[in-house]
Amino acid sequence: MVTVMSGWVERFFGDRVRDRRKAARIRSKLNKVEIDRHVFQVVNWSTGGFMLSPYEGRLKEGELVDIRFWLHTETRGRIDFPAQCKVVRLEPNGLAAQFVSMDDTFKGMLEKETERQLRHLRA
Repeated sequence: MVTVMSGWVERFFGDRVRDRRKAARIRSKLNKVEIDRHVFQVVNWSTGGFMLSPYEGRLKEGELVDIRFWLHTETRGRIDFPAQCKVVRLEPNGLAAQFVSMDDTFKGMLEKETERQLRHLRA
């Protein structure tokens, strides 16, 4: 009985924790993030943030960090832009971060590419 209840509680609350992100995530092996001159693979991303894996580094949850996001676009190829992010989660082999600030021009490019890729995925 405890195992069933624990499983139910874990599924119920675990799903709520995982689904708290409002933006759809896009999986892509083309995008990367540079932190302190080290380049990391982006597992998935959205207009709100990204997940890196693997990640080994010094960052801690809640920490603000300056990065360069390497966004691959259909029309312009790779665009690198600076952004400030907040580390929201560390996992054994990954890091999730939320965009805190970036130039409006780059934000527009990120939103446009996100929408383009989401349309492509839905088709």
